[in-house]
Amino acid sequence: MIELLNEVKITKGESLTISANIGNFKKGDEVTVTDIRPNGDDIELHLRNSKGVKDVLYMDKTDSLEDLNS
Repeated sequence: MIELLNEVKITKGESLTISANIGNFKKGDEVTVTDIRPNGDDIELHLRNSKGVKDVLYMDKTDSLEDLNS
């Protein structure tokens, strides 16, 4: 589990609804967190939707998940 400074917690296996077009995903896509990896000052969020589309989003440890999860 990764805890961000804004106290939003996200865990592997959690489902999110994308609230804006980002990476390979479109607004409204339901995605599942398949992996979370620290990468220096960033966090890698590995995501996959029900169609098998995958992407890795890089977030600063101080970023909010509000743009991902509506």
